Amino acid sequence: MQEDSLFRVSLKAVIRNSDGEVLVVYEKGQSGWSLPGGGMDHGETIKEAMKRELYEELGYTGNFTMKLFAAEDARIIPSRPVETWQLRLIYEVTTENMNFSVGEHAVEIKFAPIGELQDIPGIELIRRARENKQKH
Repeated sequence: MQEDSLFRVSLKAVIRNSDGEVLVVYEKGQSGWSLPGGGMDHGETIKEAMKRELYEELGYTGNFTMKLFAAEDARIIPSRPVETWQLRLIYEVTTENMNFSVGEHAVEIKFAPIGELQDIPGIELIRRARENKQKH
């Protein structure tokens, strides 16, 4: 039986433009596109962590509001010396402006139609929510 395990809380942002496209980021050292965001640092509040991540990846410094959109079941992160579980929280983020630029942790950012986004963690939850909304 594993005596110790760690939990990592990862925050992701769903930011949409006026056309409904979703903002995605290609982070340095990664092999594909993802939603902006990342892990909380020790001692940060959720809002502080999201603010830091938006700056690091999107160069964003303005105000924003956030509403919890979804929480994914915790999963083990492979290749860690101590068993580490990651809990991903996905927030619908509304920014006061659209002044985004490639941040220090990013290679490229873009808005893309949700139908063109594949294999991005959290995207399937957004698709299902959109489909359910259209049914009602």
